[in-house]
Amino acid sequence: MYGNNLGSGGTADLDFITTLTNCSRLSIAWNQFGGLLPNSITNLTLTLENLHLGSNQIIGTIPSGIENLVNLMEIGFEYNHLTGSRPDSIGKLKNMQAVTLGGNALTGRIPTSIGNLSKLSIIGLANNLLDGRTPAEIGKC
Repeated sequence: MYGNNLGSGGTADLDFITTLTNCSRLSIAWNQFGGLLPNSITNLTLTLENLHLGSNQIIGTIPSGIENLVNLMEIGFEYNHLTGSRPDSIGKLKNMQAVTLGGNALTGRIPTSIGNLSKLSIIGLANNLLDGRTPAEIGKC
């Protein structure tokens, strides 16, 4: 569903996500999906490996329960309208290889738990409202 004109920018655009029970890859990037990033995203199947929602009109925060997606290897929420901080629990996703969160309005510090992601090879945090120092733990990635 990547790169279409799906969604209306409306509040119910992402309601279908709760029905995905056997999904290993979800890529709805480069569309017109809007509305709040649902907390139910953290209840998706344990087989979910890739989650790409970038370049839409999604608002809200990254749910702290993202750690439930234990097999997640790639997460792309770039160029939406996400706010708040990145949850420290992202450091529990041991299979994570790519995190792209740039182009939002994320605030706060880069969590030190990022150093737990030993398989991480891509990290994109540009164009946010982050502050503080880059944690030394990032060198463990």
